[in-house]
Amino acid sequence: MYQAFLFCAICERRMFGKARRDRGFYVCAPKPEYIPPDHPKSLWIKETYLLEPLHEFFAARIFGPDRRELLAAALPEADANEGRQHVERDKALNDALTDLKKRRERQFHALELADDPDRRFIQGVQARVAELDDQIQAKEAEIASHRQKAKAMKLWADQLCHRMSMLMVAL
Repeated sequence: MYQAFLFCAICERRMFGKARRDRGFYVCAPKPEYIPPDHPKSLWIKETYLLEPLHEFFAARIFGPDRRELLAAALPEADANEGRQHVERDKALNDALTDLKKRRERQFHALELADDPDRRFIQGVQARVAELDDQIQAKEAEIASHRQKAKAMKLWADQLCHRMSMLMVAL
């Protein structure tokens, strides 16, 4: 039932479902060459141990009487987390772009400093500048895509919040 969603906390591999004596289990049993030092040979979890907390979660958070208040409280926090992640990713992408541009400038600087550059040296610099130009172009496209996705997610989140507030009024 949950095998697509369960991962081992020790090795981070996907767990698989298995039935024994009419009981369901989720198992992590990596091949011997992939077992981390602190991982048992196999790890078995009864499905019933997972079902009870999941049923409690759905009963309280999804179908419970306080579901509206719980959702209303959770949405701003989720939005703030998403915003922080976007800012961090945007900064990392821009830092990488700045680094690429500095590397390209160093190639030009190396060419300027060479007293009598031969043809191979010039061709090497040109090839490296072309590589860096391609990387810069790819990074700029990645930044544009990231920002476009962020705008789309913000719009979607705003629409979801609006629809949820309308639903809460209707209920």
